[in-house]
Amino acid sequence: MDFTLSDEHRHIQETIRDFGEREVKPHAAEWDRTEQFPHETVRRLGALGFLGVALPEDVGGGGADALASALVVEGIARYDASLGLTVASHTGLASGHINTFASDAIRHRYLPKMARGEWLGAWCLTEPGSGSDAAGLRTRAVRDGDDWVLDGTKMFITQG
Repeated sequence: MDFTLSDEHRHIQETIRDFGEREVKPHAAEWDRTEQFPHETVRRLGALGFLGVALPEDVGGGGADALASALVVEGIARYDASLGLTVASHTGLASGHINTFASDAIRHRYLPKMARGEWLGAWCLTEPGSGSDAAGLRTRAVRDGDDWVLDGTKMFITQG
């Protein structure tokens, strides 16, 4: 098995490392100390294409692969683990699931703004009584005419 990074992967790795060194490392401790969320840094990540690197080009993404996305998360987490988790949950959980399971209309409505960092995706799996056991979830979505009725309770919403 060849673990050599492609030129594209090396470029992503170098670019995100430079970004992390310049935009994250000098501020990470202060963000933690003051309990501040780095909204502007997240927007810059989106403007540079990092929040949509693995999304298809038709929704404003870079069309790269999962390794490219992992390199972005790794590059940010090197300087701030919590911001790395923010990027991972936004790209892998929120926008990733919308891209995989939503209709084209929903994909084209939400994903361009998520890829640009204008919108930050949230993830709500955990429920009282079942924790994060996906098989034990009780929340349900039931179609009612043209609408969906959601019934259930969530807690600990990532980026909520």
